[in-house]
Amino acid sequence: MKLIKMVDFVLEYYSSEEHDELQILDLMNNYAFFLKQPLTVGMFVPADEQGNVLEEPEMYNDWVNHKVDASKYTKECFDCASYKEAKERVMFEGWSFYVEDERLRLTDEKSTLEFYPRGYNRETIELYDGVFVYSCIEDALSLSLTLTPTAIKKLGL
Repeated sequence: MKLIKMVDFVLEYYSSEEHDELQILDLMNNYAFFLKQPLTVGMFVPADEQGNVLEEPEMYNDWVNHKVDASKYTKECFDCASYKEAKERVMFEGWSFYVEDERLRLTDEKSTLEFYPRGYNRETIELYDGVFVYSCIEDALSLSLTLTPTAIKKLGL
């Protein structure tokens, strides 16, 4: 599901016969609060609670497929579990990161965004694409973001 404007969301769901009016009001409320959330790095790529980007651990795929003896690789398994949790918190599909000139950049096939921490809080960010500054989810509507299953579930859709 693509991220859409609140007006389009209301029109789409209000005309839907799948939900009763109370469910629609609840969905609209959830979506409005979702759009007003400040952007975080972890919405785009796996990151820890402090907003530090996590790289996929070397043995992650083996760990996911239960091919790792957890008793022999305790720290590595902890890193894999932390990465999996962070990956499940990602809200927008298709983004990756790289570092250039000591700056974190987020990229998908259409856009490259530069990461700017807001104040001393690395969790809350502003993203800059050379023209616009994005500080909340609603600001980023023009990026044609695709919601992950996690985001869709969080919204109750």
